Amino acid sequence: VLSLVEIYKGRRGQSFLTRVNNYLFNHFGLKFFDGYLPISHQLEKYFSPFNIPGFYYPIIVDIEKIKNIGIYHFEQPNFVFCGAAGYVNTIEFVLKAFDDVQSRHSRLTLVAGGSPEEIRVVREMIKNAKNAERVFHLFNLSDEELYSLYSESQALLLPLFDTVQDQARFPHKLGEYLASGTCVITTRVGDLQYYLHHEKSAYIVEPGDVHQFSEMMDRVVLDPDKAKNVGKMGLEVCKENFEFQKLGAECKRFLLEL
Repeated sequence: VLSLVEIYKGRRGQSFLTRVNNYLFNHFGLKFFDGYLPISHQLEKYFSPFNIPGFYYPIIVDIEKIKNIGIYHFEQPNFVFCGAAGYVNTIEFVLKAFDDVQSRHSRLTLVAGGSPEEIRVVREMIKNAKNAERVFHLFNLSDEELYSLYSESQALLLPLFDTVQDQARFPHKLGEYLASGTCVITTRVGDLQYYLHHEKSAYIVEPGDVHQFSEMMDRVVLDPDKAKNVGKMGLEVCKENFEFQKLGAECKRFLLEL
């Protein structure tokens, strides 16, 4: 049984051999498996021509682990983005959105680890940002430190784009964000729109709209009580749909029936 978390095509800068490998996998790979676990409905649809049993297995999260984590007190950030330093386009989007935030006292923390070169690029981007003095870069945090940072922030940022990859994937990071009980600001891409609703369980904007994303960040600052309620509802959605023990039991039944 194969777990599928993304579509392997359409990426820039791939070598010829990688493109050939991706083509062979996309067209023949599942013929060698008894079943598959797609993380999104887009993947389920894309690989349906193989006509083998599949079990929709979305993001999973250990809610209790995140909920019961010890608190490390940081200088409280307003906004936190966590992702690989190699996601340059995403980090650039976050920095541009923060540049447009009206509150002059807001802070942004980027948790972005990677290679020395990737980290150098991130720090250069921060240095060139309009609000560079209010942007902080962290990496190599422990789980306790990271989840504490999530819990202490006002909003967690997850911009996705209208690309083949982002439409097909379903970031596990979203599950961790929601489990913290802090509100999430994200974009209307992929499967998250089946679970989350704008200003009820998350703040959701159209993909690629920096100004709209920035507006949601301002909205969190101006109405913190509503943001907290949105975060609480996001946690409830997480408990109902992404709790690992519940999904694991359902997946076990699927595997036993193959």
